[in-house]
Amino acid sequence: MSNYNDIELAGEFLLVVISGAIYSTKRFFSSRSIRCLSFCLFGLAVLLGGCATVSVPPEAELEPVFVNVARAALQKQQVVDALLAQAERDVLAGRLTSPYGRNAYDRFQGVLRLQPGNIQAQSGLQLILMHYVSLGRSALKRDKPAQAKQWLALAQTITQTNPLLDELQAAIDESLLRQSERRSLSKQGDEILLKASDLSARNDAIKLLLQGVAARIRQSDESVLIVARTDAEGRWLYQQLRQAASGYRVRGDIRVEPTPKLRLLPPL
Repeated sequence: MSNYNDIELAGEFLLVVISGAIYSTKRFFSSRSIRCLSFCLFGLAVLLGGCATVSVPPEAELEPVFVNVARAALQKQQVVDALLAQAERDVLAGRLTSPYGRNAYDRFQGVLRLQPGNIQAQSGLQLILMHYVSLGRSALKRDKPAQAKQWLALAQTITQTNPLLDELQAAIDESLLRQSERRSLSKQGDEILLKASDLSARNDAIKLLLQGVAARIRQSDESVLIVARTDAEGRWLYQQLRQAASGYRVRGDIRVEPTPKLRLLPPL
């Protein structure tokens, strides 16, 4: 019994006929054209022969493939959900970027590797960034630019291109400049002696001197120790400084000693 079906036999028959025709017309064509045509027709014959042997897998064989794909997608989503849930717990516990591998930042990044563009993970990273920026701003309010710089460095591990980082960096630079100016002012003299006669007369000379001191304190944010001969004299000196620095809270203390003077101290 033959192993060939009708289509296969027809294909081979067609190949034989075409080959004979090509051979008989060699004198009318170049050898290169003949080779090219033979190759094309041979491919056509093979294609006709192959059509009879291609079979489509039954539907029952394809079903396991789709089941495996669906199962893999479900498992991936379960991993994503678990990472997001643990990341939220890390945020509440303050584990934002440490310890390594067990913090909110690493878990949000893990989610984005599995699902690029995941909104919840992106929002979580933005929350961490804003938290560090807020801590940096609070440090600046306490006049601690060095500490603010540390918070900025942590925020920059989240991203390098957020406008909030540029604003915080500018505020830190300004704060550091003010500190440098205060140190420069302090080198000009920490103590200012008060002339006893001017102080007793409470004349314009002592008032002008106090106005200059108030301007310096307002700019440098220094505190002041008022050394006066009596408590009443010390209170008067403090009142003059407050009036001269209108709208600014003069921070300091009063001490009673024989020699009146003002001692300028670092900011409280």
